[in-house]
Amino acid sequence: MNSAKIICRDLGYVLIIVGIVNLLPILVSIFYTEYSEIYWILITTVLLLAAGGLLRLIGGKIKDEPHLRQTVVIASLSWIIIPAITAIPFMYITHVDFLSGLFETMSGWTTTGLSMYTGSEETLSHTILFYRSYLQWLGGIGMVVLTATILARPGSGTFALYYSEAREDRIKPNIRSTLNSIWWIYFFVTGLGIILLFVFGMPLWDSINHTMAAVSTGGFGIKNANIGAYPSLSIEIIIIVLMLFGATSFFALHKLLTGKIRSFFQDAQVRTLIFLYISGGLLLTLTNLSYYMGDIFNSFRYSIFQYISAESTTGYSNASFLAWAPDAKLILAFSMIIGGAAGATCGGIKAVRASLLAKGTAWRIKKILSTKHRVLTFKLGNKYMSVEDRYNVIDEAATVSFLWVICLIIGIFVLMWTTSGYTTEDIIFEVCAAQGNAGLSTGITNVAMNPIAKTMLVIGMYIGRLEIIPIIAMFLTFFRKI
Repeated sequence: MNSAKIICRDLGYVLIIVGIVNLLPILVSIFYTEYSEIYWILITTVLLLAAGGLLRLIGGKIKDEPHLRQTVVIASLSWIIIPAITAIPFMYITHVDFLSGLFETMSGWTTTGLSMYTGSEETLSHTILFYRSYLQWLGGIGMVVLTATILARPGSGTFALYYSEAREDRIKPNIRSTLNSIWWIYFFVTGLGIILLFVFGMPLWDSINHTMAAVSTGGFGIKNANIGAYPSLSIEIIIIVLMLFGATSFFALHKLLTGKIRSFFQDAQVRTLIFLYISGGLLLTLTNLSYYMGDIFNSFRYSIFQYISAESTTGYSNASFLAWAPDAKLILAFSMIIGGAAGATCGGIKAVRASLLAKGTAWRIKKILSTKHRVLTFKLGNKYMSVEDRYNVIDEAATVSFLWVICLIIGIFVLMWTTSGYTTEDIIFEVCAAQGNAGLSTGITNVAMNPIAKTMLVIGMYIGRLEIIPIIAMFLTFFRKI
C-alpha cells in the first residue's frame, strides 16, 4: 500500500511540474497573435495539474523515499500519461486524430523526430512549431529528471528518480549538484547554439527552434526541406557540432567545458563515438560517391552530416537521402541502432554497450585461444576491470541489446504486414528510426498510415527512450500488485 502511495505521490509531482512548464509556449502565441491557440495550451495545463493534484491526494502525506522499483514505474507511467495529455494541442489546433497527436508528442518527448507533418511544417502555426521543439528540449533532459531537479530531496530517492530515466553518471559527488550541472551545461549549449546560428545567417526564430531540437537530438524542423532549406556550409557545421554535443554524455561534456580536455578524450564513450563518426562517415561517403557523380566534396558534405545525424539519433537532414542506394540507407539504419552515448539526450542501444559487446567478444575469443595459465585483462577506457565487474557490465549490455533487437524484429514484421508500397529496407529503416529515437524517415510515417503501424512506431519510440528494462519492471511490479 505504501509503495502505491509513493508512486502516486511522485507521479503527481511529475505531472504538476510538467503542467507548470507547459505554460511557456503561451508567450509564443501572444507574440505571434495566435490567441485562439492559448486555449488548448491552457486546457492541457489544467488537465496535467488536475491529474497531478489528484495523484498527490491519493499519495497522501507519506514521507518515505522512493526505491528504484517504484521510480521505474513512475518513469514508465510518466512517459505514457504526459504524451497522451499533451497531444491535445495537436488534435485541436492541427485537426488530427488522437493517435496522430499521440504519435507527435511521443516523438517529441522521446526526442525521436518522426513527424505526422513531415514535408508540411511550413503550414503549421508558430505555437505548434515551438511546442514541438519545446517538448523535444524538455524530453532531452527527461520529465522525471526535471521534477527531481526542482524537488530534490536528501537521501537516495532523488538518485533513484534520476536513474529511472536511464542515467547513472554523477558529475558531482551529490545528486543535487549533478542535476544542477546538467542543467547548466544544457542551457549553455542551447544559448551558444542559438547565438552561433543567428550570427551565421539563420533567422532568430529558426535558430531557437533548430538549436532546441539539435541539442536534444530531437530533429523536429520548421521548414519543409529541414536543414536543406539553409544552403550554408557554416550552418551545417554548427548543427553538426550541436548534434555531437547532444550525443555526448553530460559527464564527458562537463570535462570538456571545464577545461579537462585530455580527460574528455580519454573517456571510453567519446573514443568509441569518434571512431564511429569517422569510420561510418567515410564509409557512407564512399558509398554515395557514384550518386554524386564522383564529386568527393559533395559526397563527404552530405554523407557526414547525414551519418552524424543518424548516429547521434537527431534526425536532421540536409539532403534527399531517399534517393540514395539501399546500402547507404542500411548504413544509416545501423548507426541509428547503435546511437550516441549513455547519459546523453540521444537514443539507440548506446555506444558504450556496442563497445562492451565488441570488447567482450574479443576477450572471449582470446580466452578460448589462450593457455590455461595466461591472465587476460579487460580494460574499458583507462580502467581495468575485475572479473566480476567485467561479467556484470557485459551481461547488462548483452541483455539490453538482445531485448532491443527482439523488439526491433517485432516492429519490422508488424510494419511489413500493415504497410504496402515500400521496400523491405525502407521498413527496416523506419523501425530503426523510431526505436532508435532518430527520426529520419523513408516516407512511411504520415497521418494516413495504418493505425496498427502507427501504434507500433509509438511503442517503438517509447521502448527506445526508456531502454526496455524499466518497462518490463513496471509490468512485473503491477503483476505483483506493487
